[in-house]
This record gives sequence, structure tokens and C-alpha cells, in this order.
Amino acid sequence: MKPDQNLIDGVNSIRDAKHGIPDDKMIGSMSFKDLAFEMGNCIKDSPKFFIIERELKKRLAQDQAAINRPNMILSACIGLVGVIVTSVQLFIIMQ
Repeated sequence: MKPDQNLIDGVNSIRDAKHGIPDDKMIGSMSFKDLAFEMGNCIKDSPKFFIIERELKKRLAQDQAAINRPNMILSACIGLVGVIVTSVQLFIIMQ
């Protein structure tokens, strides 16, 4: 028999409340400063600490990816130009 989803959600909510873990919507809507403040108020290695730390790392990775995107595009364009120049040179040499 499959457990009732409402019962599972209720147990998860009680567990999260016991550890002071905000729900996913709340964590997603928190600013970087709010997350840092919450993390500073957590007991290190607690469930709440790990969840907030993961969210901070996820946002940091997204920021770094956005910063590096133009560099990746530039590198791809330079590589493509290199391939074209080499192909043209080989074509000229072969004739």
C-alpha cells in the first residue's frame, strides 16, 4: 500500500520545522544577504546549514557561469576562425 502523500508532506513539514529549515519557495525568494545572515545564525553542520550553504553555492555557480559566458563564446569564435584559416591555407597549398 502506498503511503498517503498528504501524510508524507505533513511529516516532512514537521521535520523541517523542528530544524528551522525554510521551505524551497522561501529559500528561492531570499536575497543573497538574507541567506548569508541565516547561514551565520545556523549551527555548523546542521541540516539547515547544509541546505542554505547549498543554495548559496548554487547561486554562486550561476553567477560565475553568467560571467564566463562571453569568454566561452569568444574562445569558440577564435577557434572557429583558426579552423577556417587553416583550411584556407591547406586549400591554397594543395593547388
